[in-house]
Amino acid sequence: MDPDVTAYLESWTREFSARADRIRNLIGSKHWLSDGNHKEEILREFLKRYLPRNIDVTRGFVRSTVDDIEISGELDVLLADFTRGPPLLREAGMTICAPMSVCGYIEVKSDFNATTIKDALVHLVEAQCVIDTQSSTAPVWRSAFFFNATGSDSSDGYIRTLETGITNSLLRFRENCAISDLEIQAKFPNCISVIGKFVAFLNGENGSIRIRYFDTREQSAAFALIDLFGAISTRKLQPQVNHFEDFASVVQVPAPIISTVAID
Repeated sequence: MDPDVTAYLESWTREFSARADRIRNLIGSKHWLSDGNHKEEILREFLKRYLPRNIDVTRGFVRSTVDDIEISGELDVLLADFTRGPPLLREAGMTICAPMSVCGYIEVKSDFNATTIKDALVHLVEAQCVIDTQSSTAPVWRSAFFFNATGSDSSDGYIRTLETGITNSLLRFRENCAISDLEIQAKFPNCISVIGKFVAFLNGENGSIRIRYFDTREQSAAFALIDLFGAISTRKLQPQVNHFEDFASVVQVPAPIISTVAID
């Protein structure tokens, strides 16, 4: 049997899906909170196996330490490098850290739809507002992961849902008048992934959110996480080699579909 990098990367998605289904197979819809917590832990466990040892994979909050205290909402997956500063609290599976320690965070959702996208984006941008009060120039990787998608199983359908969720999140920010359009553009997450469906990379530029959508299906989780691993590897004073990028370079990736959502 010859090595098969494509099959290896696709196995990441199959692992996530198989483990996520076990709770629902046994208890159905009796307790959605436990089901959601289980999915978050699946992703945290996976990341602990692959991220460098100096990266703490946990859940918790980011709290500024300056006079005007800012506190994020709870982050489902919080990635912190405590070589940059100790945790403010770390016990019983919960971490509270200062902005300088944060190198990434992920919002985990069970179902992908316009409402959950909006909620995830608002949560992620608000957390970045806290981080930016004291963070260094090092970029902070941020993303939303969805385990299931309902409705039309087509790229056009998923892109429309993405655009609607992004538009609704922008409306929410404008209603609150909490941050400017320029700040929103800079604080949007790096990517959105629906496991087993697609990965979309987001970039704020020229007064809009640019979407690069890839119909990667079984490779979706792998490409999102390889992007994370690359971001983490470049943060060190002596950047590490991200060997998974070599794997990704030999896999056939469909051409991206480009879409934009205006911020103003």
